[in-house]
Amino acid sequence: MINTAVILASGLGTRLQERLKGKPKFLLEIYGRPIIAYPISMLSKVGIKNFIVTIPEGWLKAFNEKIQSTYPNLNFTLIENREINRGNGYSFYLTHDYVEDEVFILSMCDHIYTANLVKR
Repeated sequence: MINTAVILASGLGTRLQERLKGKPKFLLEIYGRPIIAYPISMLSKVGIKNFIVTIPEGWLKAFNEKIQSTYPNLNFTLIENREINRGNGYSFYLTHDYVEDEVFILSMCDHIYTANLVKR
């Protein structure tokens, strides 16, 4: 069974700045929930409890208040990306010291999918 998911959430959503008003993309609200809550919810439904998440530098408090407090039974390792302009490849690279499992799931914070897709 897969126990770990890496979620890349370092993007600032530059194309969405009018809606985000300076917040990072992972806090974009869709139907009253931050967009990152959708992949976390689906991954946790299939039994994943450990999440390694890259976020932009300076947003740990917001993540803890909006996300981590909503999922008290999940384990979050948060990695602040100080160089968000380097893209997803660099964000993923930042997780290499934290991923202990040989097999894990990689997701972006703004990808929305069903639990059935994760099971497959």
